[in-house]
Parts: sequence; structure tokens; C-alpha cells
Amino acid sequence: MIVNRTTYIDQLVRSKGNGLIKIVTGIRRSGKSFLLKKLFRQHLLDDGVQDDHIIIIDMESRKNKAFKDPDYLLDYIDNVMKDDNTYYIIIDEVQEVNDFVEVLSTLSVTEGTDVYVTGSNSRFLSSDVVTVEVMKFTFGHFLSRNICLFMMVQWKKDGRNIECMEVYRNFYHKLVMTRKRISYFIFIAQFIYAIFMSATVLT
Repeated sequence: MIVNRTTYIDQLVRSKGNGLIKIVTGIRRSGKSFLLKKLFRQHLLDDGVQDDHIIIIDMESRKNKAFKDPDYLLDYIDNVMKDDNTYYIIIDEVQEVNDFVEVLSTLSVTEGTDVYVTGSNSRFLSSDVVTVEVMKFTFGHFLSRNICLFMMVQWKKDGRNIECMEVYRNFYHKLVMTRKRISYFIFIAQFIYAIFMSATVLT
């Protein structure tokens, strides 16, 4: 199941073409890369941007080791840009590029580029960038996902408890993962409410 993180997409869309570097930050596994490389890319395609005008460079991939050389990276982008239309440059984990601040500064003043990266913005002045901070999924995301799971269960009059075991296992896993962030009481109360509402809809 893909959760379309519209809040962050909207922030990126509002910043399109403003001449600033868009930096997506956040803790590991918060969805920064997925946001840019999948969700935002799909938004651009849906908005009519040609696929060859979206340049994605994943610095976590061993295959892209050569892009750590700033001159190699800049030359590559220059060679890919064939016309005067806007090219959307997406660089994942940009801090892996040597002299990445100079690289991004160069790209930001290159005609026809709109630059989006994931990584750290600690070496940029606030006036140089637009920062989008991505958080991990909220309880609301989790709750809606489990409601969807309930809706997909093949309900039977006599087999309801057995067929819900997958959802309960998922709930237990999430309970362990989130125990430091929200109280057990609120978490369990909201989950029980979701069960009640799902059962009411499906009855």
C-alpha cells in the first residue's frame, strides 16, 4: 500500500521553479528518497513533464560511484540537457558528492534546472534553500492502513476472530515500534475504536 504524502508533495510543488535548492531532510527510513524518486517524480509526469527531463541520481547506489566526482556529475547533467525546457534534477543523499555545496550552487544558477536533493542542509544558509523535513508515518497513517486491512478481510459469521489475526499481528508490531512516542492508553483506545467502526461498517 502506497501512502501519498500530499503535505510534502504540496510543499515541493509550491517551490517549483523558484530558483532555490529544495532539500528534503529527515531521520533515516522516514521516506525522503521515496518522496522524491517515486511520489514527486510521478507528480511531475502527471503534470506533463517528459520522463527524460527528470534526472535522478541515487548516490547510495554503488553503480553511481563516479558521480562523487563533482566535475563528472556536472558534465553528465550538461550532456543530458538537450533543450531549453526545465530539467528537474533529483539527487539522493547529495552529501556523498565531493564538494556538494559547490555542485548545488552551480546547478542552482544553471539555466533550465530545478534542483531537489535529500541530505543535510547544515552547510547552507537559510536563504539558499527550501527545506522540507519529512517525518515518519503518523498514527493516522497507520490507523487508516489497518482500517483498509479490515475492509479487505473476507468476513464470515463464524470465522471473524481467526481471519483478523494478520491485523492483530501488525498492531502488535506497531505497538512495540511506537511505545516511546505515544501512550499505550491512547494507542489502544484508538485501535479499539477502529475495530468497532470497521465492524459496524461491515456488519
